[in-house]
Amino acid sequence: MESLVRLVDLFPGTPPDAPPLKAFDWARSGVALPYVIFITGRCGSTWLTHLIAESGLAGNPDEYFNEERIADLAAELHTTDFPAYFRAVVRHTVTNRRFGFEIDPFRFQQLCELISFSDIFPPHRTAFFWMTRRDVVSQGWSYAKAKKTGLWQRFADGSEKRLHEPRPVPGGERIDDSEWWREIILMLTGERLMEDYFAAARIAPYRLDYEMLVTDPRRTVVGVLQALSCGPDEIIRHLGPPAEHTQRNRYEDGYEAMVAFCDRYREELRCIERRRNDLDVNALRQELNTRHRLGL
Repeated sequence: MESLVRLVDLFPGTPPDAPPLKAFDWARSGVALPYVIFITGRCGSTWLTHLIAESGLAGNPDEYFNEERIADLAAELHTTDFPAYFRAVVRHTVTNRRFGFEIDPFRFQQLCELISFSDIFPPHRTAFFWMTRRDVVSQGWSYAKAKKTGLWQRFADGSEKRLHEPRPVPGGERIDDSEWWREIILMLTGERLMEDYFAAARIAPYRLDYEMLVTDPRRTVVGVLQALSCGPDEIIRHLGPPAEHTQRNRYEDGYEAMVAFCDRYREELRCIERRRNDLDVNALRQELNTRHRLGL
């Protein structure tokens, strides 16, 4: 797994030995129902959260605990310590008495260094969602391409989200098998982390996936809003036709690469398909290294 900037290091006003935040007055911030959307990379969550925000019924569930987002938002909100940042984010994004955010498994682990999660988001008064992608091969490809090219999203208005400008890379933009599998392993590791957490915390999240969203985006958003106790009249009144905020990143080499990859690794991919809910990810990694010499 790649190293991330530690979230605790982004708040210079929070002492290194400060205990995690253990209490938060949701009512004082105008929130009746907090919610969390746990995500894996390249699962369509950006599109989903845009649609939720546009409804005006459930806040603006952005990645507020992503190190890139924190850097800009903390400055905008004039906060240097985590409790003040958390409070400001909630108060600036709550709508219809609902506040939510999205977070991936690895940043969730870091967030738990800053807050006592079960105290701030108790299961009996928090809605939890878990968004994945059934097609892990395409998911891994998309993630590897985004990291290599720097292009994470294309938006309908012609703008782009890039983490770095296009630059020459060894071997061009072709994704080799090791890069591809590294991202698949990362996704599967994150899935295992979250499934273990849900089991230990006795949380039964609402399950969403990329394929559901692509097939029927409006129905998917309706399901989320209903899980957040929004009534049918307000959903009908506020939820318009889904706008296409993001566009799929398309690559000329994608189709042929996908066919060849799925042929080379048909046994391993079949194993993932059969055992994904209880997959031994380390055993899979070792098998790939031993059988295919990938060096993962």
